[in-house]
Amino acid sequence: MRVPLKGSYKFCLELNSAYSKMEQVYFDSVKSSLKTSTIKVMLGDGTITDSVTFDPQETVRYFNILGGRLKGWSNSGVSKSNTEDLHRVSYQIYKQVEKYYISVHFEIQFHSLKFYRVDKRVLEIQKEIHELSRKSIEIHQSLAKTGNEIVVRELGNMGYGDLPFEDLLEKMLSDQNISSQLEDKAKEVRSKYPELREVEIKESALAAEINDYIMEVYTIDPVAIDYNKLMQGEVGVALYLDIEVVNNMKSKVRQAYVNIENIKAESGKSIINSLEKLTGIISDMEKWQREELSLNTASQNTSPESEFKDRS
Repeated sequence: MRVPLKGSYKFCLELNSAYSKMEQVYFDSVKSSLKTSTIKVMLGDGTITDSVTFDPQETVRYFNILGGRLKGWSNSGVSKSNTEDLHRVSYQIYKQVEKYYISVHFEIQFHSLKFYRVDKRVLEIQKEIHELSRKSIEIHQSLAKTGNEIVVRELGNMGYGDLPFEDLLEKMLSDQNISSQLEDKAKEVRSKYPELREVEIKESALAAEINDYIMEVYTIDPVAIDYNKLMQGEVGVALYLDIEVVNNMKSKVRQAYVNIENIKAESGKSIINSLEKLTGIISDMEKWQREELSLNTASQNTSPESEFKDRS
């Protein structure tokens, strides 16, 4: 059962209200991890331009801090996924309240764009690759011409020089020795062009080098989206909530269908109470983040390296 629910039952209204408040609090809270900065990037043609990016690791840190503050909730850890340029960072928490299993899914979805780091070496590599590509084409053209001449001469030596193409093809398919001999001759021709192998090695090395200059820029719209928009590939911040019934306490087998009318008033209160407490923790995330930052700073200042610098 996915919240929000349709219906006018008291529990439906209370649950929807608790969910809406949590969604808004989460959206307001997680935005602190989506702060953007402007950086310089280089396009493929060497043009330098500005781009806006954010650091997804800040959201990972946000989720980890949240998980560390939750009591009574289990989590599946932070997960990352991507399809081409669309990336997602997810965090799921869950707990059982009486016979009801509650799972809350926190998500952000964003795009990743690739650019080059601003470095003149990128242009130098591109120029070198272009020159090698031109040289490779020239070598292949020469190789093809020489190879064709040798093949024609070899076929003539075999007595097949005057055969029509269709008959020659049929002959080659029926007699593997012909293909094998021609293949050997082709290898001999290629061996006479060692510079081709040199070009291929240099091209491969330059391709690997230029890949080291590729950087990713992450873009996101700081807007709230629902589950359907998340699945449709829209970018933004999402939170969705599922409630299931635990049919068997021993095997923990769950059922997605929940009959709202069968939820007892006390059970409903317990579910709402759990969600309200969770919302309270999320609303305090800015304070928890400041505390962790302060602890990390203090730890760095008291590290052996810091003490050494102080003494010196």
